[in-house]
Amino acid sequence: MLSCFLKSICTATPVQLTDYSTKYPLGVELMPRIKRNVENLFGLGVPAEDRTPDLPHLQAHADWRVSKVKDFIDKQNGNVGTALHCLCGQLDIGITAAHLSRLFRQETGLGIREYSRRLRMDTAARKLESTALPIKHIAADLGYRGPADFFRQFKQQFNVTPCEFRILQRSRRSSGSQTA
Repeated sequence: MLSCFLKSICTATPVQLTDYSTKYPLGVELMPRIKRNVENLFGLGVPAEDRTPDLPHLQAHADWRVSKVKDFIDKQNGNVGTALHCLCGQLDIGITAAHLSRLFRQETGLGIREYSRRLRMDTAARKLESTALPIKHIAADLGYRGPADFFRQFKQQFNVTPCEFRILQRSRRSSGSQTA
């Protein structure tokens, strides 16, 4: 019943949300407690800058090739494709994909794909929080083949679905504006 409640909230308009007390009385009673528990468990009650995935920062003495690749990935919002050898050729860094992977991991502590994935998830979280774009459009903008891939990776990173994340952020924002 609770998953049905959350799914129906995801697609609801503000006018429809007032009808949930009659359709799902138990869910409405439990919603504040569920929200609080989810926020505490998964860090969603903290400000956005504190909950973003840990993205490593390069030190001043970092290899120039790693810096160049990291800057490129940052500009692309993590959407770099799958072929690292193409990335090496495109950026003209003069090393193989395997060597670049080793250097990147030594400098950042993360592999290129993992860094890219975390950056995409951070971008997705910001878009979910600040826009009303449909989730499938956000997934397409970030280069996912389909919404299912995006949902799976988002849930793996934040332990909630994109829809639940958006609901929690909206409720946090509205409760914050009511207290002000």
